[in-house]
Amino acid sequence: MTALIELLGDLRDILFEEIELHLDTQYVLKSILKGGEGRLIFSNLGPRYTGHLKGWNLAEGTKRNGSPLLNCDLWKKLDQELRWWAQNRQVKMNFHWVRGHSGNLGNELADKLAKAGVPLRE
Repeated sequence: MTALIELLGDLRDILFEEIELHLDTQYVLKSILKGGEGRLIFSNLGPRYTGHLKGWNLAEGTKRNGSPLLNCDLWKKLDQELRWWAQNRQVKMNFHWVRGHSGNLGNELADKLAKAGVPLRE
């Protein structure tokens, strides 16, 4: 989730019509979008979540059933980042799941960079 938050922050200065995001975490994907894949719709009110995040109370750090939301600080950051995109860019943001450690070239490279701690920012 941290990588997604940082990536979205890093992409702010680049103008896109469409962004294709490939993640190997179904937990994050299914929290944003019901079913875990598809296009996140933005309105002037913010992102229209269809997954679990839709029913979570980030201000109180609870899930729909009132149980504590783990990593609430990260969920708040992700929500803030996606809200920034909704308010500042007219972009189509598509989310896709890719199985981790399955030979997907992009996923394997991302995993190696993460393990090596290679900074991508300059």
